[in-house]
Amino acid sequence: MLGKATRWVTVLAMTTLLPTSASCQEEKTAARHFRMGFTGFPHDISIEAVIQAREFSRQNADIIAHHIEGVPWAELVANKPFSNELMNEWKGKKEATPKGGKIYLAISPGRGDLKPGEKSLPFPKELVGKSYDDPVVMKAYLSYCRRMVEFFQPDYLGIGIEVNEIYRVGPDKWRAYAALHRHVYQELKRDHPDLPIFASFTLHGMLNETGRKREAMLMAFSEIMPYDDLLAVSFYPFIRGGTTDI
Repeated sequence: MLGKATRWVTVLAMTTLLPTSASCQEEKTAARHFRMGFTGFPHDISIEAVIQAREFSRQNADIIAHHIEGVPWAELVANKPFSNELMNEWKGKKEATPKGGKIYLAISPGRGDLKPGEKSLPFPKELVGKSYDDPVVMKAYLSYCRRMVEFFQPDYLGIGIEVNEIYRVGPDKWRAYAALHRHVYQELKRDHPDLPIFASFTLHGMLNETGRKREAMLMAFSEIMPYDDLLAVSFYPFIRGGTTDI
């Protein structure tokens, strides 16, 4: 089995009293052995929609996913603080955390090339043309992950988002990412041994390959599987043509 197994323990409380609607809801929640929640994306491009989405998450979820792609590379290379605009945005994301809920933080260095972050300094010349496994890139991304863990205090940490998309760009890109992933995983684990760290994959990206191409792809993915505590999968059926057929 890929990754490490995670077990959940649920304690059920029983009563001889006739249940009210409120107690029925509590029993339903207690009986569910998994968490349900949302990403922080609002339903519209407006301040009102952002506020509504955050409040809805606080009231109706027990886990929230922060999906953040792109990295403030210049600040990391120069060891500078992130912009106030960016920090205020992240503070707003934290405000959507359900009371007593869990936080799933997913971050990404890019999907083939180094992706610049928003609300950040211009992409640094030192990193132009650099690969994921360049020493300067690996140091910067590890620093980014550490800052993000300190700020968001996640219960689950994805250090790569839908990383099999990188494999589709080319084998050299994948090998470089795999080296970055292993490095960051090992270093973070020394400071946070109990934090689940992993990458996410797209299921449709795997189903869309067949035969020897799929075998080669899965073999490449095995390069990082010992460095994934969990396996996160996203699936968009419309990209697969609306089907899950193999």
